[in-house]
Amino acid sequence: MTAEESAFWETSFWEALMGRDSRMDGFFFYAVVSTGVYCRPSCPSRRPRRANVVFFREREAAERAGFRRRVSIFSSKNEPGGGSEAAGLQGSFLKSK
Repeated sequence: MTAEESAFWETSFWEALMGRDSRMDGFFFYAVVSTGVYCRPSCPSRRPRRANVVFFREREAAERAGFRRRVSIFSSKNEPGGGSEAAGLQGSFLKSK
């Protein structure tokens, strides 16, 4: 991935996070460095400072990086998928921008 592509995705992910875009749940996860917690874009928690946010395409990558999931938002009923249904979301997300 080029630096331009990376910047595009970071900007897109940030916009989805700020808008609590539930269509992006499962497509990416964000982690907050200052709290050590990761969550999905639609998380109702207080919005973090941009400087404290790291994006991951898979929850396992966030966990390998040392982040723990925000327990109150992930339950067995509403746990977001990893990426199978997320591939189709990419196109619809990009078309809506």
